[in-house]
Amino acid sequence: MKTYLASACAFVSTAICAAFSFAPSHASAAPVLVSSLASFAVLGAAGVTNVPTSTIGGNLGSSPNATVGGGYVFTSGSIQQNTPLAQQAQVDLDAAILAVTAGGANFTIAAGNGNLDAFQAANGGFLVPGTYDVGAGTSNLTGNLVLNGLGDLNAVWRFRFSSTFIMSEDSNVSVTGVGTGSTVGIYWFADSAATLDGDTLVGNVFARQTISSNGGLT
Repeated sequence: MKTYLASACAFVSTAICAAFSFAPSHASAAPVLVSSLASFAVLGAAGVTNVPTSTIGGNLGSSPNATVGGGYVFTSGSIQQNTPLAQQAQVDLDAAILAVTAGGANFTIAAGNGNLDAFQAANGGFLVPGTYDVGAGTSNLTGNLVLNGLGDLNAVWRFRFSSTFIMSEDSNVSVTGVGTGSTVGIYWFADSAATLDGDTLVGNVFARQTISSNGGLT
């Protein structure tokens, strides 16, 4: 099972096997998010469930399980229930996950200390572009995380969580130093599940099992 959350959206839901993405990360996206996958705001393998209503910017789909529940308001895109487009996006999702997980890490945050806030505080107050391997923690993000591209308009961040990615309430992620952000890539990969209970997030979220939110995330 695999999940993806993409494109700018405010998602108030629980997504079973889905992938999500939040602007501005359509970016260096070119080799990672091909057009079929990038057209989805939410893509699940085993169904997508939402309570009560979410605003979605992009396609919402599930394949091979075609189950989509809950209410949605689309600013763009439509529901794709095991359509050829959703099927192709799932193929492209496999490739995207391989691209994000390939290669070594620039930074390693050990299990038990897998908190990005603490790592940020110990490393200049922001996170530079690179690949971050993050171990398990009670929460991986509890405050305000700043991604600073240091003027690199093609900056790429890859956060790879060895198990879960847990974003606590009142936490936020922002990006600076990347111009418009139109050529930036930001990827969050959970080897099991992602829990997105924060306030704001940027980037594309991939998970092998589930992605869920308590409803307050933009």
